[in-house]
Amino acid sequence: MPVRHPTHHWWAGAAAALLLAACAQASAATPPTDVAGGHLERSDQVLSDVDPTASWLAPEMSGVPGAGAVTLVVAANAPVPTTAVAAPTMRPAGERTVTTLVGGVDRRWMLVVPPNTTERQRLPLLIVLHGVGGKGPAMQRLGFDKLAAPAGYIVAYPDAFGGSWNDGRPGMEPLVGSPVDDVAFLRELISRSVAEAGADPTRIAIAGFSNGALMASRAACDMTDQLASVVLVSGAGPRDMTQRCKPSRPLPIMVVFGTADTVVPYEGGQVANSGGKSRGQVAPVREMLDIWRGVNGCTNSESVPIAASSPAVTAVRGTGCRADVVHFKVTGGGHDWVSNTWFDTTTEAWRFVSTHL
Repeated sequence: MPVRHPTHHWWAGAAAALLLAACAQASAATPPTDVAGGHLERSDQVLSDVDPTASWLAPEMSGVPGAGAVTLVVAANAPVPTTAVAAPTMRPAGERTVTTLVGGVDRRWMLVVPPNTTERQRLPLLIVLHGVGGKGPAMQRLGFDKLAAPAGYIVAYPDAFGGSWNDGRPGMEPLVGSPVDDVAFLRELISRSVAEAGADPTRIAIAGFSNGALMASRAACDMTDQLASVVLVSGAGPRDMTQRCKPSRPLPIMVVFGTADTVVPYEGGQVANSGGKSRGQVAPVREMLDIWRGVNGCTNSESVPIAASSPAVTAVRGTGCRADVVHFKVTGGGHDWVSNTWFDTTTEAWRFVSTHL
């Protein structure tokens, strides 16, 4: 049986020849130009080095008349594919109230989302806890929103159930034996903020005042794995903190405390009663600091006076630590969120938090 050769389309070769001839005439009439309008240099040497008998096609195509010419023309004139890039979706900014049910108890917090962020971004979250009888939004007066907005931080202001945080103090009424689980509440707040507001689960900080500071202290002990730093103001820890606080890892801690605090004693003991209710007992500040210096691996501490005015402020910093332990000791200071010309608690708290987020 005779071998059958592939049938070539005679018109393919003819069309290619005509097209190449037209291109050659156009090239001779007008020098090619670059995209800026200048003339490109033609290299006859380069062209002469090309073997005119060599095929630029795959071996199986080299025997097809005109296939090389057609392929080259199509490649030279093929459009460059483009892909449209969708604009990022902006995240809604501003204040909103979030509610949830934790342990059968209705809970709520105000969430402040910064402007000019996209849905793809993960944002640091600062949780600010109020004192006894307070409400979350009242803590906005401290000024964290103004610092957080340009830095792209979310701020949450939760409400304690019944006005008091269940911080674990022995003898604290009416929360002794209470079913209110504020550690679970804070975990839920974080989880919802991550899922619904774009909070970064690896960059969560808590700052608290008085009862809020004691709750932040409990969170530092019980949910260390979820926190990046903690700030305590006029509150340290429960009387039995040494036995109860078992952090899972080092954690940066900042404490601001007045030595003349008559509500939450600097040297520990009974917290001042409120509304005829016992507020329980607290540990000395030095005991709480010793716990965290041990956990954070500090080898020593140093004191640096930062404000000589009355009340004097001294920064006591741990040295050789794996995570910072800083105590701003306000000599003669009371139960207060200090804010004056020589020391501003909000500014120092923000500096500390933003350094560790």
